[in-house]
Amino acid sequence: MNKSNQNILGIYTYVDVLVDAIKKLRAEGFENLRVFSPVPNHEIEDALDTGKEPSKVKYFTFCGAILGALVGVCFTVLTSLDWPIVTSAKPIVSIPPYMIIIFECMILIGGLSTFLGLLINSRLRKDTPPELYDERFSDNKFGILVNCNSDDLEKDSDLKKFYDLEEMLKFVSDSLEVFPLYKWADPLGKNPYSVMHTDHYFPWHFDGNDFTLSVLIQKAEKGGLFEYVPDIRNKDNENFDEVAKVLKDDRARVKSLDLKPGDLQIFKGRFSMHRVTKIEGKTSRYIALPCYVKDPLKINKPEHSKQVYGKALPIHFKRENIQGDGLTD
Repeated sequence: MNKSNQNILGIYTYVDVLVDAIKKLRAEGFENLRVFSPVPNHEIEDALDTGKEPSKVKYFTFCGAILGALVGVCFTVLTSLDWPIVTSAKPIVSIPPYMIIIFECMILIGGLSTFLGLLINSRLRKDTPPELYDERFSDNKFGILVNCNSDDLEKDSDLKKFYDLEEMLKFVSDSLEVFPLYKWADPLGKNPYSVMHTDHYFPWHFDGNDFTLSVLIQKAEKGGLFEYVPDIRNKDNENFDEVAKVLKDDRARVKSLDLKPGDLQIFKGRFSMHRVTKIEGKTSRYIALPCYVKDPLKINKPEHSKQVYGKALPIHFKRENIQGDGLTD
């Protein structure tokens, strides 16, 4: 097993062992797996396609075929009208003989559209770094490339120690005057940190947890402002009209904070819409985001988890219906 940066490359000799590994990784919530095989294999395809939507290539083929047929009709009809040949009072435009040309155009453009659909849906432009490719994958070995951008902090991490302190939980609870208050049970979202580089940004959103404590570690050279709309919704009212106004760049209720390194704030991300503006310059933005909740059982819904962290774990599906406030994620 080779390890490079934040990826792990597993190399296998037997396809059944590879398929078993794929199934176990999928069960643990890993969605974006890259598999290498010297030959096509339906067992690998079945293991990778579990739970996924059907291919969208067929829509490219259908639209291309319709376009091709229209091109064939226009080509034949307009040509006949532009260069009319009158023969024994027969009609200038005669569809039956044109069907061959229409059919050929339909097949041609439909085929090209299918090829285009394959390129787009296969994401062939995502190249694998050379150090993560083994030449044996073109001979007699199989491989899995797993992205290991871990959301779990190391045991000796200062941020983890900070989050685990009971004094910290008491401080947040006392500051908010919320009793009791719990550390979030979500294994991916309970104590995240955000690293934002040039052109990165967070769009407008709500959090799945009730409260977030943020500590800015490093400020971006430019941009990276924290913008929010306090209490734009509550457990009894989604307030979709006001949310829509903000999404349409109505800034009447928008507040902005230019945080400095070391600044600590506690905000109600569940009810306050918020975002981080685009990062500019060469300096990245680092921020710690420990999370707290009033309901010890509530965690992110599976779709929310996939959107934010790129995967959902079995516990997200198990607790999918536990959402005490009834709000849309």
